[in-house]
Amino acid sequence: MYMRTTNSNSLYKSIENSLIGHAKNIQYFSANKKPFTNILSSFKNLKSLEICDDYYSSIHDQPNFPIFYFPPSLPLPPLPPLPPLPSLQILKVRDIPINDLISLFKSSKGLCEIKIEYSTIDIEHDKRIIQAIYENCPNLKYLGIPFNNIYILKLEKLLIKCQYLEGLYLNIGEENCEELFETLARCSPNSLFRFKFEFKFQTNRIKRISLMSFKLFFHYWQEKHPMLLQTIGMSLNKSEEHSYLIENSKFLGVIKKYDDIELGKNNFKDFEWIKQMPFHETSFDGNIANRARGI
Repeated sequence: MYMRTTNSNSLYKSIENSLIGHAKNIQYFSANKKPFTNILSSFKNLKSLEICDDYYSSIHDQPNFPIFYFPPSLPLPPLPPLPPLPSLQILKVRDIPINDLISLFKSSKGLCEIKIEYSTIDIEHDKRIIQAIYENCPNLKYLGIPFNNIYILKLEKLLIKCQYLEGLYLNIGEENCEELFETLARCSPNSLFRFKFEFKFQTNRIKRISLMSFKLFFHYWQEKHPMLLQTIGMSLNKSEEHSYLIENSKFLGVIKKYDDIELGKNNFKDFEWIKQMPFHETSFDGNIANRARGI
């Protein structure tokens, strides 16, 4: 179920309250703002939760949104904390308070897919989030988080402890990623070979991950499972050196499939590396989801 906020908080609360009678049947819930009521506590069978803040999202999606922009304080009404959701498997959130996130990680031991976005940068919060994930989500398969080289050690611990990880989606704002790529090659579990690297905040100084970083990454990855790689917002196809390196790595078997995607033109789902075939073209083996993720 998807809910979008209106200008009337009272109407939104009324809609939330009306759902309580159907709570046991709701397994998927998506809203563009944290609920005003304790409705989520009624969703005992909830498997998928997606919540973002409408105000921050409207700023975040602007093409010229600066990387160190801090939105002004708003007179928001107090909202109830997110409740424990023991059946939750999929969590996608944007600009949700960190304490709510950590509480969800602790109560939802079955989480296998997590995507987290923030409109502002807070290094300490990001470090706490990564630590909470590897301490509470051992069955995690797909993860999307902001990344900064400052918390490389936290990421290393996550790769070691989350041994079922299959896909990693990093929102990167740095040009030099040698340490990151060395850590991925050294610590990734055998199941992890699907990567997305996104530059959501471009500046005149930094437009893409450096050529040397990619050279080292592909060198470190030799003898491993060929990777599925996507870069978003980097325009690597506009750099002859990057393009040659990618094609050579594909020839050597380091890369199985590569997609260079422009910001705002991403037709892939968050954790999709191979486009899902139209229904009339698919076979009857029932394994569409695995093919879409590149298994």
